[in-house]
Amino acid sequence: MASPHPDPDRFEEDDALGTDEGEEYIDVFIEESRVDGRDDTWLDEARYCLSCLLAFKQQQVDTTLSLWDGRTIRAFLLDHYPRKLRTEPGPWQLVPEILVEFFRWMRHHGIISANTRRNVTRQVQRSRRMFMERAADPGYYSPEKRVFTQLLHQLL
Repeated sequence: MASPHPDPDRFEEDDALGTDEGEEYIDVFIEESRVDGRDDTWLDEARYCLSCLLAFKQQQVDTTLSLWDGRTIRAFLLDHYPRKLRTEPGPWQLVPEILVEFFRWMRHHGIISANTRRNVTRQVQRSRRMFMERAADPGYYSPEKRVFTQLLHQLL
């Protein structure tokens, strides 16, 4: 059974993205991904990753859902995620794939332009190797993430 689609007309290009609206889109993306056969591990990581991405965009860049650029994705993948977000435990290696799928989904539903999807996907592909290196390197973590990771290892 297909899940209800969010109404893309609800967001005009200049409309602000609120937390509830962003979460609504994530919920529908997750449900459609579940219907398409994604496993719980992928779905859980997608929810975490995309919630963090939208919060990052709201706090650091702007609040417009339909406007994305390569710089925003590069900053998220190569700085914000490796420095501040959870990489252990969890399948953080799925993050680039999740981003590509989410932007494909947004394009399919008319939320972003074909050009935006192409540019974002290109940036994810260009940044993938460096993301994997940085996300796995404790020397790149923020002090808070380093402490959290050390405590987590002690508990495990």
